[in-house]
Amino acid sequence: MEFRTRPVAYGSVGWHETVRLRDAVLRTPLGLAFSKAELEQEASQLHLGLYAGTTLAGVVVLVPPTSDSRIWKLRQMAVAPAFRGKRGGATLIAAAEREMRDQDAPEVMLHARESAVGFYTGHGYLAEDRVFEEVTIAHRCMWKTLDPTPPASVHEDLQEKTPLAETVNRSAIDI
Repeated sequence: MEFRTRPVAYGSVGWHETVRLRDAVLRTPLGLAFSKAELEQEASQLHLGLYAGTTLAGVVVLVPPTSDSRIWKLRQMAVAPAFRGKRGGATLIAAAEREMRDQDAPEVMLHARESAVGFYTGHGYLAEDRVFEEVTIAHRCMWKTLDPTPPASVHEDLQEKTPLAETVNRSAIDI
């Protein structure tokens, strides 16, 4: 199956579609839902969609560093059940890492659900030993140092070359 990645502008129809996917995959199974405040905070974050043709197959959100740090945060990564096990997650994480490299990120961190630690370890992330609870389930903090130049195979997998930072629409939404 061929996947393509592309930026998704905050507040757009595509962004609302990614919220529905993240809600279905990450929140509803835990009996949770996004709050308006949580979603409004995403205005300054970068959203990357994974597509199989015109169908949204996955999404990841990238949080730029604060003024006192250069470390990016990868969050809310979700792949629709119908597209799991088909390398979509690998395509999505490679595209996210490329975007962060393009923004001169030296490191990326994330909070991985225990069930996803193996996926991230397989992509070069290191897990801290400490387990903590977040959104009602066990998580571990994970880190990866981003090499300035990714392997050639990463470039071959990526279809979209537009930096996500250029596509962020910082307008508010009414949810």
